[in-house]
Amino acid sequence: RIPLQFAIQVGMGELLVGVGASLLSLIYSPQFGLRFVVLVWNAFGLVSLLYIQTKLFLSHPELPFHRLSPEIFRLMDQWPTNWLIYFWYPLCICLHLAIFAKLMPGPGTTSVPK
Repeated sequence: RIPLQFAIQVGMGELLVGVGASLLSLIYSPQFGLRFVVLVWNAFGLVSLLYIQTKLFLSHPELPFHRLSPEIFRLMDQWPTNWLIYFWYPLCICLHLAIFAKLMPGPGTTSVPK
């Protein structure tokens, strides 16, 4: 079983990021100047994913300095939950980076690409 505190932290964080991103996608328009808000929310989502990956890394039982519950790593290293850390999380990190690339203005420009 996964520790309750870890499950609540991860679950609530990901729900908050996902619902917030969905709401922002509904109201986002380059004309309203919400680019900064979307960039900040995207950074928050990326940090949330990296936080989860760090917690999973630190829970590895073979590390000499592991500080977290090894049950977390054992659970996430089994099929089918290992799809999260080996496929979905890296894919989501790439999507966050693509959003940053799309929203950042190019050299010499001040507008957001459409």
